[in-house]
Amino acid sequence: MRGKPMDVNWSLEIMGMGSAVTVDNGYEFETLSWALVHWLVDTEPKKFQAFLARLARGDGMWTAFSGAFPGMGETQIAKAMERYLLHANPMGKTAFPVKAWSGPEVLRKMPPAEVHALRAQLFDVFGGRPDREEKLHEALALARLADPAHPLMLALSRSRDLALATERHPEDWRSWVIWYDENKDVAAIRKAAELAPNNAGVLARLAVAEQEEGQSAKALELAKRAVSISPGPFELHSLATVYEKNGRCADAIVHEERAAEALPDRVDPRLPALLRARLGEITARCGKGDLIGTSVQTMEAEPVLRTCRQPLYVSPSSAKSISVEFTIREDGTVAAVAIQGARDNKESGMLRQFVESCSFEPVIVDGQPRRVQLNLTLDAFLH
Repeated sequence: MRGKPMDVNWSLEIMGMGSAVTVDNGYEFETLSWALVHWLVDTEPKKFQAFLARLARGDGMWTAFSGAFPGMGETQIAKAMERYLLHANPMGKTAFPVKAWSGPEVLRKMPPAEVHALRAQLFDVFGGRPDREEKLHEALALARLADPAHPLMLALSRSRDLALATERHPEDWRSWVIWYDENKDVAAIRKAAELAPNNAGVLARLAVAEQEEGQSAKALELAKRAVSISPGPFELHSLATVYEKNGRCADAIVHEERAAEALPDRVDPRLPALLRARLGEITARCGKGDLIGTSVQTMEAEPVLRTCRQPLYVSPSSAKSISVEFTIREDGTVAAVAIQGARDNKESGMLRQFVESCSFEPVIVDGQPRRVQLNLTLDAFLH
């Protein structure tokens, strides 16, 4: 790279829509991503650790970055990275001692049904093209042929008999999870937790189930443990649900916002919209009038945009037909973004990232900064 001018928009191409990279530019994206990480670690190690800590608790990427690196914008990043990569400034190096593995080594043969079901799951997760949909059904058919009771195959299938899984594979925690998801059988999810005591998804389900059984203390402990293992959208949503049931409104709102932030970029836009609707329900039922823009308290609030770290690559005419729902936190950062009117999942993800990269002046009501829920058209960000 030395001696060549750089033409990289780090905020958009590296920090923004990394999940949208193709096979052709994947190597370049990976190289530049690690270069950015090295620069941050070498120059701002404490702030980088704070950034990682925010991500670990479930903050969205831009919320975490803005909190850990306030004021660091695209111009600063671009100039610093060009100096860092193009001049004689070697990356810092640190040696860590690594102990040789001394535990037992176990070799287990994977059954054919498991192989085909896992392959089907990959096609399901990374779908979107007609050929992948066809390959998904082919893999499921092969898994069903090898084992008609395989739990993962049944979970991915539209036509299924879930009782087969619990009858023939009672030792597999997934059998009990899919039975619980379909029937809300508390005994089933408790059995799954016995078999997979450190699985975040299982613990999150069990937390909600125990809350429904009136076991509030146990439910809260389980939900917190699930988030500590994996702060994903499902786990954060489950913790928010438990908080709401226990009357802890502020905690419920924060964690439902984090659930929305934790969604992948390229996800069905209906999912962020569902979490936003759930956030509204929590606020209306559980809130104490401390959130503007809901049925609890509605006031006139004029949001004042400070800056957006990412560029907005949408024409003004298109921006008028795209709406965005989001929350402005007390510190002016943005959370729980839902886009409506985007062309596809890719554009929706790009726009979510853009809005999450923005910050506003805090909205002050009665002398105090307040959370604000807004529904605007995207062209409001162009002014």
